[in-house]
Amino acid sequence: MIGHIPPRSWHKVSNWILLIFAGAAITACGGSGSSGSTPPAPSATPPTVKIAAAEQNEAATPVKFSPSISNPSGLPLQYAWNFGDGQTSANEQPEHRYAATGNYLVTVTITSSAGTSTSSLPIQVGYFSGLAGLDCTGAKNAQGWCRQSHRPTSQDLKSLKMASKNVAWTLGTKNTIFRSTDGGNSWFSKRINTTATLKAITAVDANTAWVVGTGGFEAHTQDGGATWRSGRMPDGASADLWAIAVARDANTLWATGEQGAIFKSTDGGATWSNQSMEQENYICRLSSVSVVDAATAWAAGPTCIARTSNGGQQWIKSDGFNIRSISAVDANTAWVSKSSAIEKTSDGGKTWTEQLNKTLSGTGVGAQYTSVSAVDANTIFAADFSGFIVKTSDGGKTWQDQSPPQALTCCGQPHFSTIAAFDANNAIAVGLSGVVYASKDGVHWISQNKGLSATVSGDIRSIAVFDANHAALFTLGDSLAYYTENGGLTWSPHESPRSLDCARDIAKVNATSLLGLGCNSSLLRSTDQGKTWNFTYLGAQMLTAIAPVGENTVWAAGEGGTVALSKNGGSWTVLTSRQANVTFNAIAAIDENIAWAAGDHNTIIHTTDAGKTWTTQTSGSTFDGYTSIIALNANTAWATHSSESVMATVDGGATWVKLETGVPDVMRTIATLDGRVLWAAGMRGKIIRSEDGGKTWLAQESGVTENLTDIRLIDNNTAWVSGELGAILKTATGGK
Repeated sequence: MIGHIPPRSWHKVSNWILLIFAGAAITACGGSGSSGSTPPAPSATPPTVKIAAAEQNEAATPVKFSPSISNPSGLPLQYAWNFGDGQTSANEQPEHRYAATGNYLVTVTITSSAGTSTSSLPIQVGYFSGLAGLDCTGAKNAQGWCRQSHRPTSQDLKSLKMASKNVAWTLGTKNTIFRSTDGGNSWFSKRINTTATLKAITAVDANTAWVVGTGGFEAHTQDGGATWRSGRMPDGASADLWAIAVARDANTLWATGEQGAIFKSTDGGATWSNQSMEQENYICRLSSVSVVDAATAWAAGPTCIARTSNGGQQWIKSDGFNIRSISAVDANTAWVSKSSAIEKTSDGGKTWTEQLNKTLSGTGVGAQYTSVSAVDANTIFAADFSGFIVKTSDGGKTWQDQSPPQALTCCGQPHFSTIAAFDANNAIAVGLSGVVYASKDGVHWISQNKGLSATVSGDIRSIAVFDANHAALFTLGDSLAYYTENGGLTWSPHESPRSLDCARDIAKVNATSLLGLGCNSSLLRSTDQGKTWNFTYLGAQMLTAIAPVGENTVWAAGEGGTVALSKNGGSWTVLTSRQANVTFNAIAAIDENIAWAAGDHNTIIHTTDAGKTWTTQTSGSTFDGYTSIIALNANTAWATHSSESVMATVDGGATWVKLETGVPDVMRTIATLDGRVLWAAGMRGKIIRSEDGGKTWLAQESGVTENLTDIRLIDNNTAWVSGELGAILKTATGGK
């Protein structure tokens, strides 16, 4: 009990009571009554962020960015975006339009009172239209150089295997394998690096395939063609191998070839044993083989047939005549295609009965059967070189004509080299110039070729481009001009009012107009980006190159040292170049006064007064010459030469310097927009690029082996290349 406290002492007592209660409170909360300290507040968790955006983005469309955020503490966030081009934003989900194509590293930093988090993402901005789903040389979709035509190839296709109704493998003449997983609609391609010439391919699924070739070469893949490994052939096995087939067990294979060569593998191609026929049968080239099972196989060639029913311990040989291919369904039943007939055996090859010795179309074209494919004892397909396809469903008693409509044309029919069927409905036929036809119902055959018509075998000398979506070109030999409005995904033909059999050059004048050079000194003009053309006669010698400068000024050059100039877009003046023995292959102009013309006999001429006088800047007595020339300004120009050279001048042509490209191939065309980034393209599909005005060059993988004739740029990342055999390539990533 507390007694009476004087008023003066009450203040001290009250403070003492408060201290007691405060200590009790601290003790009750788990603190130390003696320390008097307070615990810190719980710490907040910093946020985290990751950028979400498309990896490839169209240049004409703003890129949308969306951060994926974890913010456990729910604190307010601030955003700091850096788009990699010097531009920034503080928005949470910004959109940004890039001024130029290229590669950019985008970074975002988010900040709260608890901390910061940063995320970066590399993106590409480019004109990717027309490249979706194409076969490209880059590591990712639409990277590198993408083949727009022919697709899948312009190479002759000479061997084919259907592993399922969707999976097919075929082989091109330039050691390139092609694989489809959608029944022939689209194809993956890869060139196999070997000095051997590949002759045949077989497969069991989308991953596993085998190829054989000259010098006893064999290789197989288990990853869809990405990598190839050679098996171990017997010592001394050097005969050229022409055919290979695999049994359903995926382990048993036979490969056959020259001089009666027969090799067998029972471990999927890892090792091979020699079953070749005796020396007296060396004249028997076995260019086709058909495997029934692990015990039974048939092989055939131009002069002989061989069969085994005991796994190859014994091969029984019989004579044949002009046999192209063989297809068997059991130990007794097989069909062969000859150049003029289809024949069948039902007694193991003892006797052969002719079943068909003509085409069924009624065109009067003689039979030229190249391939036969038997699904079972009743269903057999056969292909003819003239584009005809026939089928029987009753073992060969009757045959039906299934030829595609193109087989009935005079000059544009496909030429089939081989046919392969998986079942009665699904089959594919391939042939010359990369032709591919497929049937999904066993009745109708549809072309699977994309880009320019598969029958176009003419060269593309020049291509003109307006923008990333619109371009036009001529093809030599088929009298057609082509144009695209979707970035090159499809090319539409337009027949010119005059023959384009000798069309030489095509060039853009403005956003809608084109000029082209045709036969007999004809000038072709289009005002609708190549959809329609008008014809006028120039009256000069054959012109081979054209160079518009502005709306009305046009330079042209050609045979007999001819140079012509038009200053009003209509009438032409033929200028005297004093080079009557020279054919000019290219002309470049700066304006109506300054121009260069380059041609054979090592000749470049230059004028600065609209052609009144010409200076010969290089000359020689050989037939070597210049293949192209371009000019950046009155002083700076580049030219390509047939001696595997790129030449440059920075003093108006007073001196020309050879640039070392490091590529031992002739460059036939060169292009630049700014004088810093240059591209050149030429023989055997070679493309090179410089980013320092030509001081150093890097070779780029084009994915083709056709000779390339022209390159046109949209910007330093977007370009089209055209070439022989209808080759068209496009890049949106600087060729990388």
